[in-house]
Amino acid sequence: MISKAHLGTILGLCIGTIMSGLIISFVIYSITKKLDVLSDYATFNGYFLSLVNLILVTVISYLVYDTTHRYNQFQMMPILDLMVKGDNWHLMNISNVAARNISVRMHSRKSGIYSKWVACYSLNGQSKIPLPFIKHTIEIQIAYTDTSLTKHKIITYKDLGVNKIDDLSNTEFQVINSSRVNSADVIIWLKETQDYKSMSSNQYWEWYDAHLK
Repeated sequence: MISKAHLGTILGLCIGTIMSGLIISFVIYSITKKLDVLSDYATFNGYFLSLVNLILVTVISYLVYDTTHRYNQFQMMPILDLMVKGDNWHLMNISNVAARNISVRMHSRKSGIYSKWVACYSLNGQSKIPLPFIKHTIEIQIAYTDTSLTKHKIITYKDLGVNKIDDLSNTEFQVINSSRVNSADVIIWLKETQDYKSMSSNQYWEWYDAHLK
């Protein structure tokens, strides 16, 4: 990508070349007193400025294209976040585009390792889903892809805030998808537990060890 610094360098070289030609022409004229020198410089300057204009138009066109392309890519990338409402975590899509192939896992306080990846439903823009199977956690990870299924992200939440956001290769994303359990099954397993909404910590970890560990 051509940055503003690169554009400044190109402009500096162009201006420097014009000024160098002007200085050299005046030095030669002061020595020879021939007007042809200034005439030659004017001809050179005309051709050179035409070349400079072509270069600048090309560079600026590229910068406009690159900025537009990056903006469109940003607009197509979902933005996911977490919130706590009542006793449940909720996964939210706070952008206007859908997030697909969503997987969630938690870092267990008890075992010190991550749970299995849980496959969740796709999230349309400005929507949310509950995550009742996540409790007593210190860290949550969310892997997902954009609407076009070409860009993959993984977000790590720690201490109720975003810790980091990383890109995933297609291979890494497929590894996650191949090892997931379905969230619908997980919720059914959870609801089979008596009084799952008011489970004690010990009861939850017994259920966790049986289904998500």
